[in-house]
Amino acid sequence: MHLSTTINLDKSFFKEKEKVLVVNEGICVSTFLFDSGVHGLRIKNNCGNIVILPYQGQQVWSCNFHGRELAMKSMFSEPIATNFT
Repeated sequence: MHLSTTINLDKSFFKEKEKVLVVNEGICVSTFLFDSGVHGLRIKNNCGNIVILPYQGQQVWSCNFHGRELAMKSMFSEPIATNFT
């Protein structure tokens, strides 16, 4: 059986406090804002989690599975908002 889930993100879903958006088949997706105002989308399961910046080019900010960080290291402690026009 193949299940399909579609979520149409809106910036209004992102607040300072992390909030669960959807739980499905052992995967939990939550939204939050970094202190810098950048929107974060956390996708996690029982093995780890990945944080994506949906309005910053879908950048992977962090990716940690089985206790290992898999994303590139950054000199910044959190993402910085950018404006592309």
